[in-house]
Amino acid sequence: MDSKYRYSFQDWLNGTITFTDIASNIFYEKDYISPEDKEKVQQKQREIFNQILDDRFEIKKSFLIQSFRRSSNRGSEISKHITTYENILYGNIDGFEDTTVIIEEDFMKAPELTVKLIPPLNETNHGSVELNFIQESIESYHQTGDWDYRTVQTPNPKDLFGHMDFYGEFYAGFYYRLINYLKSLKDAPYNSYKVEDLNYEKFGLIRAELKKAGYITEDISPAAFLRIFSGSFLEESQKIDWLKNYNTLNFFLRRLKPKIYTSKNHGFYDIASNCFLIKGGVVNPSTLRKATSEKLKPKEEMEILQITGKILKK
Repeated sequence: MDSKYRYSFQDWLNGTITFTDIASNIFYEKDYISPEDKEKVQQKQREIFNQILDDRFEIKKSFLIQSFRRSSNRGSEISKHITTYENILYGNIDGFEDTTVIIEEDFMKAPELTVKLIPPLNETNHGSVELNFIQESIESYHQTGDWDYRTVQTPNPKDLFGHMDFYGEFYAGFYYRLINYLKSLKDAPYNSYKVEDLNYEKFGLIRAELKKAGYITEDISPAAFLRIFSGSFLEESQKIDWLKNYNTLNFFLRRLKPKIYTSKNHGFYDIASNCFLIKGGVVNPSTLRKATSEKLKPKEEMEILQITGKILKK
């Protein structure tokens, strides 16, 4: 260790200091840790985070494969898992029921823990606080394109899950990877549109502009809007209400068509009926198919051109 600096990379490995210690003191004490050792810590944080994520994912993946092999309806089971994990990442936390579980590590005390019941699998792994951290982490990931490895405070994996920032970051990465894996399976069903390499930021802007212009309701969350373009299996309650006429919806979807993949089992306009309502009513695929942009008001045509242009531009 260079005597110029109080701490080294080895001190972090030994647990003498945490990354918070480094981040808090390095700006005030130039001799706290060398830039080279700080970089070593950051590289190790990335390695540790990815190793833990890889290990836990492979264990879960193996369990799921065995479970699906025993299932008589593989497609339905895959769909339930995808929906559950999407609910964890993007769902309305307050809308999930509370339930109580018993922690059996010490049966003499048998402490009770209040958690959220996450449908449709009714998973009970997280409480509202934990879910908030998870959802904040996935939102940050969609904005930055990377996980926050600074949450790896210490190299000891056993200590990490006691830090809520790491807990949220890890489980956001864990469920996000599971969802992508499940959607890649041959039997994974989806009845929504699917955009490869979905740009969450750009589609988020489209959602905001559609709300502002009065095409969709104010209460549509980013997750609800993105779900209809992410190769998901949508329930009736997850449809988005399109507040204007068939012609505007037809024009909007045709503008995005170059970016959209559809399931072999569903036509382009049939999928619209899975994703949208029209002024609160069921979308008729035949009516939507026949709708044309000729009857659009100039203002509506210009609005949709500008809104969809955010995606179609390279």
